[in-house]
Amino acid sequence: MSEHSVYLVLVGETAPHRAELFRAGCVDAFVSPHDDMVHTRFQREARTPIEAMSGVIHDVEAIPRVYAVMVENDSQSAAAIINAALALRNTGAALRDDERQTIRRLGIRDFAEVADPDHPPAHDADADAARHDDDLAFATT
Repeated sequence: MSEHSVYLVLVGETAPHRAELFRAGCVDAFVSPHDDMVHTRFQREARTPIEAMSGVIHDVEAIPRVYAVMVENDSQSAAAIINAALALRNTGAALRDDERQTIRRLGIRDFAEVADPDHPPAHDADADAARHDDDLAFATT
């Protein structure tokens, strides 16, 4: 495993504070509020940059009504893949099945799941790990 720097821009009904991020498991978060957005930086141990970025997004989006809009990482190609998935998801448009599957393979939840904290998605760490093992090859080639 390697350590990866992940920069994430968040928006939501209320900007998450350091304490909220900590409760969501983001003990490695550095937080910098900017107007209606929050810029965050994380250091994560992961096998790949995509795994690090999707892990940070998953943790942050556990905070009700907070969601990621952009990610940066030293691996520009991996960040571009994640940003494309976030952009697709965040439009709120109806997604085709293949688009929805690609977003799920990257470990990113549907916008409706993120925006509606009364119906949070079930999180299965073993299933997430298996999905990453099976699907990381398509995103890193």
